[in-house]
Amino acid sequence: MEGMKKCKYCKSEIDVQAKICPNCRKKQNNVIRNVILVVIISIVGLIFFGVFFSAFILTITDTSPVSNNIQQSNNEQNTNNSIKEMKLNETYSIFRNDGSEYKIMFEGIRETYERNQFSELNPKKVIFVDYKYANISSETDIYISTMFYKIMDDEGNVLDAYPVSDDTRNAKAVPIGGKSTATDAYALMTDSKSITILYYDYHSKPLGKIEVNL
Repeated sequence: MEGMKKCKYCKSEIDVQAKICPNCRKKQNNVIRNVILVVIISIVGLIFFGVFFSAFILTITDTSPVSNNIQQSNNEQNTNNSIKEMKLNETYSIFRNDGSEYKIMFEGIRETYERNQFSELNPKKVIFVDYKYANISSETDIYISTMFYKIMDDEGNVLDAYPVSDDTRNAKAVPIGGKSTATDAYALMTDSKSITILYYDYHSKPLGKIEVNL
């Protein structure tokens, strides 16, 4: 019958506008209205979650600049092609995406006359790169090696690591509160008058650079 509906509880025919069944006295919920309400609440919830989640990601990846902090946020790396100028014998704080911190200092470049007879390289010079680092708050031990930085000559050639070492300055994995000195050797194949240290940490783009005259 037009204008009538069945009570969803006792199945009696009642007026389509009835909110309470006159037979069983049960409330007749508006299913369509409830479905629409649920959809609206879900959409609002998703929007809120998206905004909150985005803000959280920004919080853990975007670090505020501090003195001698050479890490840039992801947004800065995408929009700013400049690389922070670093200096020898100055300490720089590195803040990783998990909020942990370590410090690093490049102490200097020195030439060594030591050669490895088994190396296929025939360099004009072999240089030692001296640096030191300290774990401030990383729960994972900090270990710095040639994977974290690159060396270029004044022609832009990236130098190869050379198989000699300073055994008094071997890099070590350090826990929170620990520190280590380290030295890596590189083969200089040209008569370069200067070198550039590009520091990456785990980034695909360098965070900082140091120009050193030889």
